[in-house]
Amino acid sequence: MLLRLPLVSDLYNAVVRFLRHDGLVMAGYLAYLTVLGLFPFLIILVALAGVFGNTTNGAQFIVMMLDTLPPDIQLVIEQPVSQIVATSQGGALTLGLAGAVWVASSAIGAASLAIDRAFETTKPPAFWLRQLHSIGLVIFGAVAMTLGFSVFVLGPLIFDEIINIMPMWADWSWLANSLRYGFSLTLLYLALVSLYFALRPKFQGRYVAVTRGALLTLVLWILIGAGFSIYLKNFANYNITYGSLAGAIATLVFFYLLNVAFLLGAEMNALVAKRRQNTADGVSAD
Repeated sequence: MLLRLPLVSDLYNAVVRFLRHDGLVMAGYLAYLTVLGLFPFLIILVALAGVFGNTTNGAQFIVMMLDTLPPDIQLVIEQPVSQIVATSQGGALTLGLAGAVWVASSAIGAASLAIDRAFETTKPPAFWLRQLHSIGLVIFGAVAMTLGFSVFVLGPLIFDEIINIMPMWADWSWLANSLRYGFSLTLLYLALVSLYFALRPKFQGRYVAVTRGALLTLVLWILIGAGFSIYLKNFANYNITYGSLAGAIATLVFFYLLNVAFLLGAEMNALVAKRRQNTADGVSAD
């Protein structure tokens, strides 16, 4: 009965397609490359922030990113990130910038490969073309995030000025925080839409709608972030099994779950695209 509901049916079919396309294996591959490419991408962010004269804003943006992670994951990532920010003050980050772009683009290339599998693309692009595309996305994404955060930090500054002029508005700080949180989610959703759109394969000459898959991924990411924090706090005990590697293993598991959600979103987009293709023929998408 539940499967007759459109939303439940789409979720079920997305999971079936995810398993058929070895989504669990691809999520593990993406998790490894995500962790491998995360710190090089942060190096790029800090370096670009320095180019725009906003090194402090770049560091603040990284801190904001860490605040969205479960506390145990923050502890693992915080020390190397602090070293990245400290190194940026000396201007030494530009020495390995080209290598950082290449490593960070590997994760984008892997995501593109996984999305091709979701859409069952029979003729994927050549390696060099995919790599160039990935490098371009890394650079564009880093520039967009740097400029976007420069605008984003103006919000609290403007609100502080308003409070100085009209102190009676201080009780409305909860509204400013709510708006900022909502704006952050909106930016994350738009980033997912842009990534899915940029990595989409050509589906028999048609443009692919990616908004539904991006929304599914965003909702799953929120649930994973909240649920994984509760799990680590109350149930998990990685120290018994992994000893000093417990934090690193927990981080890999967390990014593994995030990539499962990302691939499920890609499968949802592929399902919608297939349904649109088969509508004229009267064939239902599986």
